[in-house]
Amino acid sequence: MGRGGYGGGGGGRSRFEEDKKEKPLDYWKIAHKTAPLLWPENLYLKGRVVAVGVTLIFARVANLMVPQMYKGAIDALSGVSEEPYFPTNFIVGYSLLRIFTALQ
Repeated sequence: MGRGGYGGGGGGRSRFEEDKKEKPLDYWKIAHKTAPLLWPENLYLKGRVVAVGVTLIFARVANLMVPQMYKGAIDALSGVSEEPYFPTNFIVGYSLLRIFTALQ
């Protein structure tokens, strides 16, 4: 067995150096080849793909809005504002956003 521990027998090159010589991947070429496979021909399926994309974007926005709604509800309940009121809109909004983020 050689010095490398894998029976290479010398030669001065390890298998890791051989991996470095591979050509880099052309990601634009890969994306160009796979794009037709991701976008369906059927109009109904195209609508579903767009609906899923919009839903994912809405879920990310809702995930960002949860702390803001929580802050508004806590501030309203703590009496920071001059006129006390029950923050129904903040509590309902916070609850809906939490439910929506739990569904993703």
